[in-house]
Amino acid sequence: MNIPIAIKKFRKDKALSQQQVSDTIKMNRVQYTKIETDKAEVINSTLEKICKVLDVSLV
Repeated sequence: MNIPIAIKKFRKDKALSQQQVSDTIKMNRVQYTKIETDKAEVINSTLEKICKVLDVSLV
């Protein structure tokens, strides 16, 4: 499973909206959406923040 698909799956499993996640990590929702749709690269620090919000591990 690639990272954008996994992020979207875990977010939906937690019943969170893109807006809720992006607000929590202090990111613009449009930019967050680009990460989920694989239209933008996600840097490690942002990925760590997303994983923390979604309560998932990077490994």
